[in-house]
Amino acid sequence: MLFVARLLSGLVLLLIVGGGLREQPWPQLFTDFDKFLHFGSFFALTLLLLLTSTERLRGWLLLLVILLGAALELGQDYWLPKRQADWWDIAANTLGVVLAFALNRLYLFWRRLKS
Repeated sequence: MLFVARLLSGLVLLLIVGGGLREQPWPQLFTDFDKFLHFGSFFALTLLLLLTSTERLRGWLLLLVILLGAALELGQDYWLPKRQADWWDIAANTLGVVLAFALNRLYLFWRRLKS
């Protein structure tokens, strides 16, 4: 199970970085579709990383994933002429990270109460 979660987190990370560095943005299937992608991908990445990490590393992971989202967004503004940074994208990334972290903490708390 741990191997599968680590493999999936690596794949999600590659998709996030690859998608963030695409020359053209993803097509908009509906209004603010990109915000949905930002939230969902960073939520999934954070949840998978939390499943595969130790308690001691979880706070650092939270910070690193938030910084990754901001760096990718700002990098688009500087290095990709057809793309621009969007603070709302950074907010969607951060919200995905924070919600995954909160749900993980809630689950761990509930599991301790149950045992």
